[in-house]
Amino acid sequence: MFIIAGKSASGKDTLSQELISRGYKRVVTYTTRPPRDGEVEGETYHFITHEQFQEMLENHEFAEHNVFHTEFGDWYYGSAIKDYIDEPGRFIILTPSGIRAVKEELEFMPHVIYLFANLMTIQHRLKSRGDNPDEAKRRIEADINDFKGFEQETDRILYNNDDNIAAVADKLEQFLKVKEHKI
Repeated sequence: MFIIAGKSASGKDTLSQELISRGYKRVVTYTTRPPRDGEVEGETYHFITHEQFQEMLENHEFAEHNVFHTEFGDWYYGSAIKDYIDEPGRFIILTPSGIRAVKEELEFMPHVIYLFANLMTIQHRLKSRGDNPDEAKRRIEADINDFKGFEQETDRILYNNDDNIAAVADKLEQFLKVKEHKI
């Protein structure tokens, strides 16, 4: 199992789709935010109510969870402990704080991959996909703080500035093959 982390618009969802097309399995996490266009329940996220999320918290079902304060309200995200299975081909997308929480919770630690895109690339992607400019600015500012020093906590940094996601996925697979043979 491995974890992918990256700032807003770094290409996490695009890489996820590429990996799924290659036979990888993405762990589906939970959120209270509404679905975006094209997102599918049970594939993109498990979209649940605030009440359902709170119940899962009270039952200690999450390996990690976080809340994001947006102009649209508070959105909660979390990943269930039961979904962390140490097997090749499984991956999850998490934030740096989520990864730190998982390190405390799990009996094993998946490889951590940092999908990096520079600021100019991120700004271009956010604008071209039609994100609200104020929300895009808030996310960029939050990411600067959230990812400060994060490269020191990762096993591999993959650069995604030229939108060639197949090449990024190839590099990830090469890294995983090397790691699997060393274990």
